Parts: sequence; C-alpha cells; structure tokens
Amino acid sequence: MVRSTGSTHPAQFIEATHLISDLRVPFGQAHSTGVQWSRLKDSLPAPAGYIQDLLAQWNQAGQIEQEMAALATAQANVASGWSKLAAFALMAQSGFDILHAWTQATVFQLWQLRIAGEFLHGSRSAGNATLLKLLKDEFEHHLQFDQTARSAARNAGLVYDALIEYMDSE
Repeated sequence: MVRSTGSTHPAQFIEATHLISDLRVPFGQAHSTGVQWSRLKDSLPAPAGYIQDLLAQWNQAGQIEQEMAALATAQANVASGWSKLAAFALMAQSGFDILHAWTQATVFQLWQLRIAGEFLHGSRSAGNATLLKLLKDEFEHHLQFDQTARSAARNAGLVYDALIEYMDSE
C-alpha cells in the first residue's frame, strides 16, 4: 500500500494513475499498435504494412483530426498525472515499488504519445525508429517482472513490431 505524509493524500495518487492510464489514443491501444489487429485475441503479429494501411484508412475517413484531438487531451492528462505522481512520490513513506512501476508506466505513455504525434503528422525519422526499438527493449524487460523471457519478448513484439516496421519502411 502506498502511504504518504504531509500535504499529499492517497487520492492524489489515484487521480494521478487515472490520468496516466485512461488513454484512448492512436498507437497507444491494442488495435492501433498492431496488437489484436484482427480484432481478436489471437496474439498474432500484424501483417506487413498494417500501420501504413491504418493511417491511410484514417486519412480517407477524415479520422486523423479526431485522433489528433484525442492525442492533445491525452498529452495534457499524462502531463498532469505525471506532476501529481511526482508530488506524491516525494512525500511517500512506503509503496516505493508501486511508485516505481507507475513512474515507468508514465514514461512509456509519454513516449507513446510522442510517437503517435509523429505518425499522425506523417513523420518518420531514424531517431524515432531508434526510440521505438529502445522502448521495445525496455518494455520487454519490464514485462519480465511477471512473464517468462519468451512471453515478454513475444508480447513486446506484438506491441512494437508493427510500429517499428512502419517507421523503418520509408
């Protein structure tokens, strides 16, 4: 259990985690990362060109603007959640493992939001490709907390491989 002293309150922690995790943004959810690309829980890798095709569909349907608006809201929420989490962590007396896990989760969210913005603006760069590969490696390591190394590698691949393939394809 996370416990605090002083001016922080556990409700601040709950609010922070809600702001950080309640995201409905492109390239941060199952379907738009390539996980459950078939809309089934089959854990099959997305086909080549999946992200490029998805962006083309969104462009044709005029959905890019909606996704950009969702992204802007998510960026504001995560920034607010990060601030609340940091303030709470400074006063916490216990639960450091939980706070550390939420800090890691927030960093993943921030980077996913950056990548989403790049994709929605049609930007591809070597720097972003490198970032995605680093995120995949870090996520795989993070998953090994409660998964076998093989499962962690597979699951990290399901989240990041289609994104990496899109970034590397130009």
